[in-house]
Amino acid sequence: VERLHQNLLTKNINTLVYDDTGIDGESSEVDQIALLAKSARCDVVIGLGGDTVLNVAKAVALLCTNPGEASDYLTEQDGYRLQIAREPLPTILCPTAFATLGEVTPGFVLKDPSDGFRKKLYNVKVTPTCAVLDPALTKGLSRKYVAASALLVLAYAVELYTSSEANPISDCFAEKAIELVHGVLPVIQKDPDNLEARGYLQTASLVLAYGATAAPLGPIYALCEAITSRMSTYKGSLATVLLP
Repeated sequence: VERLHQNLLTKNINTLVYDDTGIDGESSEVDQIALLAKSARCDVVIGLGGDTVLNVAKAVALLCTNPGEASDYLTEQDGYRLQIAREPLPTILCPTAFATLGEVTPGFVLKDPSDGFRKKLYNVKVTPTCAVLDPALTKGLSRKYVAASALLVLAYAVELYTSSEANPISDCFAEKAIELVHGVLPVIQKDPDNLEARGYLQTASLVLAYGATAAPLGPIYALCEAITSRMSTYKGSLATVLLP
């Protein structure tokens, strides 16, 4: 974060840094960050982090140009039919983890403090402007986390391929994601620190995310979201258990 901040300053781009995002991505936290962003008159939102950070960034961009609170966008059929009046601020998303799905997909998932469950807004207006993929950004991940991430991408890709609404487009992405993970998984298991292997895994994750815009994932994805709403555990471990 500091390196990115300093690089932007050398280009005379002023930044407001918020680096205290919680692990749950609560809608009330989005409200606070959006207030800060609006008071600073920000015109771009950069999300640098895992899936929670990417979701929060997209939600902040939405609230900076539209009225109400973040929870207002989570109340009707998981946000699938809500109308959004104004385009959100441009968003640049830089994932530091794998299988986040959020770097290219429309909408976001936030935790609703009213009932403690994670809920989704789906709207094509809430689509990231730009995604920056750099395996060096994943250097902070533990070896165990990276191995579990590869299995998470695999589980989601298999689920996408067997989705009840699978179609020729989603099948293409699912098959490619499975192929990429299959090729890189032995390397990741033996040498999780291999940046080239992490790059292939990052590509597989991106391909999977594109596929998820063509067909919905199923019970594994839903159960992972529900369980992590209640327990602090990594989705990669959950998906690996749930896949069979």
